[in-house]
Amino acid sequence: MYLVGRPKVDLDWYRHELTGLYNEELKIDQLVQYLFDEYGIEITSRTLKRRFNEWGVRKHAATIVSDELKKRIQVLFSEVGLNDKEMLQVLQAEGFQIGQWALIRLRYELNLKRRSRTEEQRAQAEAVM
Repeated sequence: MYLVGRPKVDLDWYRHELTGLYNEELKIDQLVQYLFDEYGIEITSRTLKRRFNEWGVRKHAATIVSDELKKRIQVLFSEVGLNDKEMLQVLQAEGFQIGQWALIRLRYELNLKRRSRTEEQRAQAEAVM
């Protein structure tokens, strides 16, 4: 005797669309509702999570830690005196793929501890921003 579950829903056709919406901060439950509303496809959030896992989709792309990134963090922190939020904005604008928590982790690994800014550092920070 076989235990048969639901038939497998082919979501490959919607992969690009779902991945794009997921990376634009839509939640899994919102995507499940979207599939139902737009295409009449009824799946569970667990199914979509499993499919994303099969496709290798991650919510946030992993930070690529390079010597260039480390050096830039050191300059922005030590010489310019930017705070984490400001550094994150500058690094992302310069094309580095990094998030808030990765920046904080790297800063601690580089032994860069927070202290107050000098007037010169404040002026440099304003120029960079």
